[in-house]
Amino acid sequence: MLIREFKKGVKNIFQKLEKLLNEIFGFGDEVADSVSTPAERRVKEKQVEQAERAARKNGESDYSWMSTRKTGNLGGNILKKSQIRKLRGILKEKGIDLIVEGDIRSVKKLFKPVIIDDFRFENVDDLFFFMKRKKFVGGFNAINKQMILPANSTEIVAFHEMAHVKHYELLGDAYHELNVLQKETYVWKEILASRGNWKKGELEDSLEYINRIRTDKKFGLKPIKIK
Repeated sequence: MLIREFKKGVKNIFQKLEKLLNEIFGFGDEVADSVSTPAERRVKEKQVEQAERAARKNGESDYSWMSTRKTGNLGGNILKKSQIRKLRGILKEKGIDLIVEGDIRSVKKLFKPVIIDDFRFENVDDLFFFMKRKKFVGGFNAINKQMILPANSTEIVAFHEMAHVKHYELLGDAYHELNVLQKETYVWKEILASRGNWKKGELEDSLEYINRIRTDKKFGLKPIKIK
C-alpha cells in the first residue's frame, strides 16, 4: 500500500515537472520518458512516428516550423519589430526620434511639423498619407531630428535614412548647406559599399534614384554605371 502511494506521488511530481519544463523550455518530454516504462515508451515512439509520417504526407517539411522573412518592395527584407526597437534605441541616443507608421499615440506625439513641397504637415498621419501618394519610402529631417518610416519599410530604406544620419553627424550644421545631390551621393556610396546586403532590384532602384538626381537639368551630370 505504502509503495503504491509512493509510486503515485513520484509520478504526480514528474507530471508537474514535465508540464513546467515544457512550458518554459519545451523539453518536458525528456523528463517524462525517464520515468516511463519500456512499454509506454514504445507506444509513445510509435505515436511520434505516425505523426511524422502524416506530416510528411501532408507536405510539411522538417523545417516547416521556421518562419520565412517577409519581403517587401523590390524583394527586400521588411524590418522586423526587433530591428525597429534597436534602431529606435540607437537614434534616441543621438537625440533623434523614430516614428513608424502604426506607432502608438505617445510616439506619434513626438512628431514635429515639417514642410514638404510647400505643404506644412502638423501631424504624422497626414504626412504618411502624403508619402503614400508621392511614393516616398522614408525620410530623415536633420533640422527637426526625426526619422519617418512608413509601415512595412525594408532594411535598405532604413539603411538609406541612417546613412543620412551618419552624414549629418560627420558634418554637423554644415550638413544643412548641402544640396540634394551632395546628400544623396553620400548615401549612394554607402549603399554601393554594402552592395552584398541588397537584392539586385534594390541596388538597381538606388542607382536609378541617384541617376535621376544627377541627370536633372539642375546638375546636368552623366549617369553612374556599375558592373
